[in-house]
Amino acid sequence: MIPFWRQKWGKLQRIEEEAELVIEEVEKVAEVIEKVAEEAEKLSEDIAKKLPEDAKLKKAALVVENLSKQVAHDAEITEEFIHKIEEVANDIEDLESYVEPVIDKIMKKKEA
Repeated sequence: MIPFWRQKWGKLQRIEEEAELVIEEVEKVAEVIEKVAEEAEKLSEDIAKKLPEDAKLKKAALVVENLSKQVAHDAEITEEFIHKIEEVANDIEDLESYVEPVIDKIMKKKEA
């Protein structure tokens, strides 16, 4: 039973390493998206303020502003989610540090 867990643990560690790389890239993308959306929101807001109330361009600028707010919000939520995933990954690492010595001890007893 223990050798089975050792094999699975190694696979889990490889998956964890790959997941960490993906998480880092997603976080970078989310940060860039959030910054772009915030700038688009500011720009469209400034444009909308300078246009007459009944102008079609003003309505379009307001739509862009609202969409940009939503995109920035979604990017922020994505970043928060990533941080939660990182917390879980840290918890798994802590568990690994507790479990591995126990497995090693059991394996040594079996070999003896």
